[in-house]
Amino acid sequence: MANTIDWGKATQNNTNGYGKYQNTIGAASVYEDSWAGDTAIVGTSAAFTYAKSSYHQDESDPTPTITGTAGGTFSGTSGIVFVDSGTNSGSSTGQVDLSASTIQANTITYTVSGVSANFSLSVTASPFLANTYSMEFDGVGDYINCGVDLSSYTDMTVSTWVKWNSFTTGTYHYIFSAGTVAGGGRVFGIAKWENSGADANKLYTFDGATATKTSQVISLSTWYNVVVTQSGTTKKVYVNGVEISSFTAGALDLNNINYLGRYSYADTYYAPVNIDETAIWNTALSSDAITDIYNATNNNSGKALDLLTDSGNYTNSSSLQYWNRLGD
Repeated sequence: MANTIDWGKATQNNTNGYGKYQNTIGAASVYEDSWAGDTAIVGTSAAFTYAKSSYHQDESDPTPTITGTAGGTFSGTSGIVFVDSGTNSGSSTGQVDLSASTIQANTITYTVSGVSANFSLSVTASPFLANTYSMEFDGVGDYINCGVDLSSYTDMTVSTWVKWNSFTTGTYHYIFSAGTVAGGGRVFGIAKWENSGADANKLYTFDGATATKTSQVISLSTWYNVVVTQSGTTKKVYVNGVEISSFTAGALDLNNINYLGRYSYADTYYAPVNIDETAIWNTALSSDAITDIYNATNNNSGKALDLLTDSGNYTNSSSLQYWNRLGD
């Protein structure tokens, strides 16, 4: 008597051929005792991926997304340590312990039901440095001479962290000032002006003798990351990673007189502040780079971005001319 094999049917245990019965085999079912003596699962996949192919050691420990068959295990080359196993193998989650893993290129393997797939994942050094200290300026006679020769600059950036400790009515508090041009000397300055009107405690920047106020109101005992860039005659001011002001300024005309904590043109306008992580570049940093500098500290308590090493959107280490960590 003849058997009819419909679509989707297969022969099970057909060692003798004629006379055996048919059985429906669905997706992911097991073929038992195949002609080669093997067992395989239909549709098994070991596909998986991480969000990035490279992580630095201070990032959050990444967990992969399994797009194939679940229930397998992860293993890695000798540099990898998994969170749940504490070793480079036997992980059910694949979450990588970045701080415990070795800085090198690695391969991670996911295996399920005898099927494996690989992913190349590099662990790199953290671009963050410990940032424990700042320097306090008393507002009377404290300042730092940066001593950078700015005379050849056509573009530049100054970045600093600052916290005001007190306000003096009717005076400027200079955070950074450069140049000794007659008629003001405020060629490139960052300061706060104290008065009782609508502009009380607002952040200012300076171009020659011209003071330009921003919308940023300063509060006492609060840390701000203040960045000023100039490209050609376009000057921009950023506070906490966000651009708050853009305007046309005169071309840079600077020298090697540049101070932290006071006015550069005369022995006046000292600032009662704490200053930290001050840097000068001979280029105008991008907004993305400025955001990375801010986020490195804002998102990682007690850390600062390593400005001597390119990472993420910050690619300006070669343009760095001055970096004072002010205690660290």
